[in-house]
Amino acid sequence: MSPRIIKTYIKERLEPSPKVPNKVISGKINAGAVLVPFFCKKKQLHIIMIKRSDKLTRNPGDMAFPGGSFEKTDNSWVDTALREAKEEIGILPQQIEVLGSLGEFPVASGKYRVISIIAWLKSVNTLRPLTAETDFISAIPFRTFLDPSKYFTIYFHWGNIRQDYVRFFDTRKYTRNNIVWGMSAGIIRRFIDIMIPNHKLPAEDWVFITEQKQMLID
Repeated sequence: MSPRIIKTYIKERLEPSPKVPNKVISGKINAGAVLVPFFCKKKQLHIIMIKRSDKLTRNPGDMAFPGGSFEKTDNSWVDTALREAKEEIGILPQQIEVLGSLGEFPVASGKYRVISIIAWLKSVNTLRPLTAETDFISAIPFRTFLDPSKYFTIYFHWGNIRQDYVRFFDTRKYTRNNIVWGMSAGIIRRFIDIMIPNHKLPAEDWVFITEQKQMLID
């Protein structure tokens, strides 16, 4: 399948990037955006991820997508994701085509929301870690995330409130012996559910995500 066909297929199944709520603009709610960059190499779909430094206070050592918190100079979630991706690994706006969004993802504490921006990366040759916050960049074949033997979950509660699955993908072959887990794994899992409805990964209940999605926009 050609990159053009893959890109079109993805774009047709995504939502537009949502509007930034006034509560975020005013600072009443903490939220941010991540860029989820895809590209084709040897006719195979890949995802770009970064390894966060072990020295960071928040999510040290995690495999993640480039991104960060919304700033008042941003006009959209796309602005937030692109600004952070440029600062962290040198992705320039002219290198990507924004395809859409998977919507909102809450972190486990419920005190922060992240909007996922899906993009098509035209070139990866110039990418490199630009800050001490990023240890390295990995290009992971998408097929890795479709292997049921590389995926497992833990279902958890936060106090007496029902929460969500914690998801794990074994990507150690491509990520220097690190796994992809948590919110980043949740973003990938939702992408798979939307793009490949007949995939072989274990079924999951997305009721929690649907219920929580309204919290940011209310």
